[in-house]
Amino acid sequence: MRGSGVKLLGALLVIGGAAALGHLEAVRREKRARELAAVITALELLESHVVYGQVLLADALRRVGEAQPGAGWAFLRAAERLEEGWPASRALRESFSAWAARSALLESDLAPLVHLAPVLGLSEGGDQARHLRWARSQLEVKLAGARQRLPEVARLCRALGVCGGLILALLLY
Repeated sequence: MRGSGVKLLGALLVIGGAAALGHLEAVRREKRARELAAVITALELLESHVVYGQVLLADALRRVGEAQPGAGWAFLRAAERLEEGWPASRALRESFSAWAARSALLESDLAPLVHLAPVLGLSEGGDQARHLRWARSQLEVKLAGARQRLPEVARLCRALGVCGGLILALLLY
């Protein structure tokens, strides 16, 4: 009797662990949609500061970072690098790469931001606005796709976690 109780407890732990993994993947997908929306808002703010407010790039990045908690870390880091004397393109690339390791965004999500690096702070305001709008439009497409598929993908991740745990428990039991 005691051995079957331990087996049952082990099976429940396997199922619970797998269900938790499925839930964590669903949460990561939901976080990606939130972060994409935050980056889009941050780019709108950056455009208004750089193009219309004609603020220096480091100050604009710092303001965006302070105003946008979802994506602010990358913009604050880029501002710090610029203040340390880094070239703008290197500071932006490094900041977005470092942020990618901490965020739920995919590498392809950050590609439009990396394409901004050589342009920001080096060209005239109209050109910067055009590049910022292009990056924003690319991210809006990714956000629309992520939001459209999010309910079914999150549900699928959770279901696969539970089903995978059940299958593993049955195989081990």
